[in-house]
Amino acid sequence: MFLIQRHRDRLELVGSTLAEWLAYNLAIFLVLFPKGGFKAGSIPLTWGYAIIGIALLCGLPFYLLENSYKFKAESIATFLSLAPFQILLIYSLLVNGSEHWSYALSDVVCFFVLPFAFLGIFPHFLPRIRMDRLLTLTRWLIFLAAAYGIFLFIWRLATGKYIEIPFLTVNIDDVGTLDSKFNSRPDGLFKLISTYNNGNQYGVATLLLFPLYEELEQNSIRKLIVRIALVLTLSRTIWVGMILNELIDILSHVVRDVANTSRLSLRFRTMLRSVRLVLMAGIVLGMTLLFSGISFLFDSSLGGRADYLVTLTHLTWLPSVPVDGFAEIVYFSALFLFGVTGLLAVLLVFTAPLVLFFSFKSLRQSPIQIAAAQGLTLYIFLAAMDGALNYIPTMAFYWFLWMLLLHGASQVRNESLPLYPSRITNEPRLVPAYLGLAHEKRDSE
Repeated sequence: MFLIQRHRDRLELVGSTLAEWLAYNLAIFLVLFPKGGFKAGSIPLTWGYAIIGIALLCGLPFYLLENSYKFKAESIATFLSLAPFQILLIYSLLVNGSEHWSYALSDVVCFFVLPFAFLGIFPHFLPRIRMDRLLTLTRWLIFLAAAYGIFLFIWRLATGKYIEIPFLTVNIDDVGTLDSKFNSRPDGLFKLISTYNNGNQYGVATLLLFPLYEELEQNSIRKLIVRIALVLTLSRTIWVGMILNELIDILSHVVRDVANTSRLSLRFRTMLRSVRLVLMAGIVLGMTLLFSGISFLFDSSLGGRADYLVTLTHLTWLPSVPVDGFAEIVYFSALFLFGVTGLLAVLLVFTAPLVLFFSFKSLRQSPIQIAAAQGLTLYIFLAAMDGALNYIPTMAFYWFLWMLLLHGASQVRNESLPLYPSRITNEPRLVPAYLGLAHEKRDSE
């Protein structure tokens, strides 16, 4: 077996092209080890974001030379929805400067570099990547992050300490500081943080990918483990997000059932999902009783976030204060930092996926696109509670889902469809490899 060989029109290293190896490593160091790296002053330099930079540098020349500069209407609409906030951010940097330049740099990365990477450069190379392999790897990485998070949660309860692997599970400059990252809860409990170093950051990032994970994963035990990890973040934002995800999921299945039947009827599997919603709500209610009673869930101070609203002494239309990082409530930060126009621009950015999803039929062609749209829709609500916008890898996941929404249908390969046994006929049948699972036949079959 040769380590390097030519397959058709591409050169492969151990069975994968250079583009694929970059994609695999990017998935590993964003999903499983997002905080690994070091700091340059106050700026974290992580391996995942470094790989994004390397991929940009490697891909830009080919993009400029080969690109036909023909964009789909959906892609044009996406960039147009992002443009107003980009203009306001540039305007504020030029006129008002920056309060903390590390956060200003983070804003630029979130709204300029990452969208350019995931919506401009990377889609150009998707035909050279076997999406089934990448999505299968991503599915396993989400599960491993959850499983390790549960293990670390139990380890912390038993020993009172975290396991820290410098440069990998924790930034070398953050070693020994995990207890100071707002992870504590009453009665000596600490949030599940996995390799994300903060419970809310892990929860928000994982919730973004959760609909995609649910679509890719067939094993019920592994699904349950990821759900348990999200519950153990001990975060109201994540708990509410999980309930909202169930509501969105039920609503989408109801619409699908009604649209695909001649009479107004729901499939039994759709009605069964409402039971899961009730169970999830019951678990959340039970978990609140472990803290300060029901008041924990309905805390009028919103976990200290309500104090931010006091600073809104006067409103402006345009940005009037130095650029800084986004606080937990993203919409408040947009209003405070960039004025009323900034709030409207941010709302446009985060609601655009939902609007375009219903506006373009091409964005509803595959289960992957639907799952990506659900994750993006979920962030509309998460941003109103704790969006973790400036923290790695939230916005990398966000723009990755945008890429799947825009290009998920055209990247399903037919050349590598595996055979799975049918659960009904025991005869082998073809199943899309990018799903990494075997769907049951429809009831009518």
